[in-house]
Amino acid sequence: MKKWAAFLAIVMLGGAIFSAPQTQLISDDENLTVFEVRWDEPKFVPVSGDTVRIILDGCGPRGEDGAPQLVGRAFNIAVPRDSRVSVRIDEVQWSEWMGYVPAPMPEKWSERGTFTPEKYSHPAGGGIKIAYDQIWRGVRVVGVDIVPIEYSPGKGIRYMKSAVVSVEHPGSAPIYDLHHYHPVMGQFYRATLVNPEAAIPKRTFSYSEWSPDSGAELLVITNSTFYEHAQPWIDWKLLMGMPTIVALTDTIGTSVEDIRNFVYNAYHNWDIAPLYLLIIGDTEQIPTYTDYTYVIDDQYYCLVDGDDIFPDILPGRISVDNNNQLDVFVAKLLNYEATPDTIDRWYLRGIGVVRRDDCDYLGPVDSSYLAAVNYAMEACSAAGFYSTPVFVNCEGVEGIEAYFDEGANLVTFRGQAVLDWWEPFGGLTTRPSGKHLPIYVSITCATGIYHMDGYPCEYVTRAGTVDNPRGGVAWIGQGRCTWYSLERSSLSKNIFAGWFEAKLQAIEAAHQYGRAVMYSEFGGSNEARIEYQSSE
Repeated sequence: MKKWAAFLAIVMLGGAIFSAPQTQLISDDENLTVFEVRWDEPKFVPVSGDTVRIILDGCGPRGEDGAPQLVGRAFNIAVPRDSRVSVRIDEVQWSEWMGYVPAPMPEKWSERGTFTPEKYSHPAGGGIKIAYDQIWRGVRVVGVDIVPIEYSPGKGIRYMKSAVVSVEHPGSAPIYDLHHYHPVMGQFYRATLVNPEAAIPKRTFSYSEWSPDSGAELLVITNSTFYEHAQPWIDWKLLMGMPTIVALTDTIGTSVEDIRNFVYNAYHNWDIAPLYLLIIGDTEQIPTYTDYTYVIDDQYYCLVDGDDIFPDILPGRISVDNNNQLDVFVAKLLNYEATPDTIDRWYLRGIGVVRRDDCDYLGPVDSSYLAAVNYAMEACSAAGFYSTPVFVNCEGVEGIEAYFDEGANLVTFRGQAVLDWWEPFGGLTTRPSGKHLPIYVSITCATGIYHMDGYPCEYVTRAGTVDNPRGGVAWIGQGRCTWYSLERSSLSKNIFAGWFEAKLQAIEAAHQYGRAVMYSEFGGSNEARIEYQSSE
């Protein structure tokens, strides 16, 4: 989970090239969607003997422990809410058979699997299914999962160069939801759906004058203790044209269900349904949701349409215990948004940090760390950033302190951490100062925990004073410890793709893009679900 300054927008000058399967919509109506997918040639990394690990950009692993490890991706299709959906592959252009044997699927806490002969005795892969069925802010979306790799004993591996897919969805309901449509979601749909225009109303409405009686784009929930000290930032959002309503728990209630009921009512009954939810206060003041699986997050408040994990409102939290901390946080927000330093080009600097687990063996996990951070810094560079160094513990990190002291706009880290990034990177996150404070993307163990004290998302965003703020202006991290490093690297990479490819400038919009794409890459697996729900 995370603590961050909600709804900041980062500077973007251009875009990066994001490699992934390419889709082309062939036809789309209320009953049938037909599209083509084209894949690049996979990479085959030798593992042992004649076995290989298959790498295909934009795809995640598929298979069961000990069976051939293949790869796949789910493609998101908007369909009528009342339709019965079925999928099929109509045409496939296959490669020639190659004499490779896929390495076995490893257990989640291991990088290498154990070969199980009976699981290699029959063909695998090359199939299609519906992986998940969700409501994305009023729009029903199904994930059509395709495994473009096929293994056959005695033949080896072949891959789909292209496939034509039909999704049947006869139904009477319109696909788009006019009441809950927002231009940010239109941008999100265009970046994530095969058939985005089906989810976007042909005609929309807008308000020439706003009244709080109509609802708001941003819903802030806090208490009377914090309200006055948050007011300068709220006034800034109103000045910038973002309709904002503040609800106090003194009035709406202080329990998890009180808060969720209020948010649910706002989403369904306000003329302007909120797109963003910002909670101000630590969990002692404004509680968060916890369930028996140890999911602890504010996304629960935003799951108000459909029985799924997609937040229909985009959540964020300013986690502070007192008004002194809130004053520092507000100062950081206003420094970043309202009065940034435009003389020093700090906002065109990024920093990438990788802590490999093993400097002698570049396995799947360390490879994923490097790929995620290198992509992030390449995306920044393509967007006009002039400084985007990547520091790797195995290659020496001399001079890294100076980069943090100078400040940056975006900092990303992959590797192990809990209370801080592990050595040699400990203590770096609170070094930036003044108006040069970064947004941190730290998709690793526990750095996003805010329901307990002592974790980076809180001490970094609370660091400093009003006159000399330190640390960071925002933090995205994970709220639990798992072994799911590949899923986390995908999430980290795709947050940056959300900013620079999808051009979703608001932090939580890009974050939600990262969640959604990671979930697609891993086909809605249980591991992907855990990382999705614990990233906030």
